[in-house]
Amino acid sequence: MNELSKKSLKIGGILAAICGASALLITLSNVIASPIIKANEEAKISTAIDFIYPSKAALSDKIEISGGSYVTGYYNVYGDTSKSDLLGTCFAGVGSNSYGEISLLVGVSGDKTSPTLGKVYLINDEQTKKTELEDVYLDRYNNSPSTTTLANTSSGATYGAKLIKSIVEESLTYYSSL
Repeated sequence: MNELSKKSLKIGGILAAICGASALLITLSNVIASPIIKANEEAKISTAIDFIYPSKAALSDKIEISGGSYVTGYYNVYGDTSKSDLLGTCFAGVGSNSYGEISLLVGVSGDKTSPTLGKVYLINDEQTKKTELEDVYLDRYNNSPSTTTLANTSSGATYGAKLIKSIVEESLTYYSSL
């Protein structure tokens, strides 16, 4: 074997070792970070549900929904730890438009034929007019949650507001069918 071949094999071996070590480090960091990321996501959900239903004592696991445009699932929220006093339902929704993605929870309670809308809490807001959407639209809506307020509240973040409205309306449809 000539000198050039030996050098090439040596360099190839070093590069393979570096790649293997990099893959091991990436896997290790994923193993370490995954539980932390999951705990942070669960904390966001808990904060959101506490905002929507401050008297929450217990909640169900997320019940997945498929086939909708926005709603991905829901949580039943209870006023007691024995889960006999149903306060309402929190629907999880995700939507996106050309201005970014939104994920949120919305509370719905009451009679299935004429449900009562609760507050909306943004879990993730990547809209370009994020401040306008949160400080104007959602604040106005959350001060008096209802279908009327949902329809009449406007802001400079029109596309984000329409996206929230669509997610809330789909949540109402699902609630009526539960």
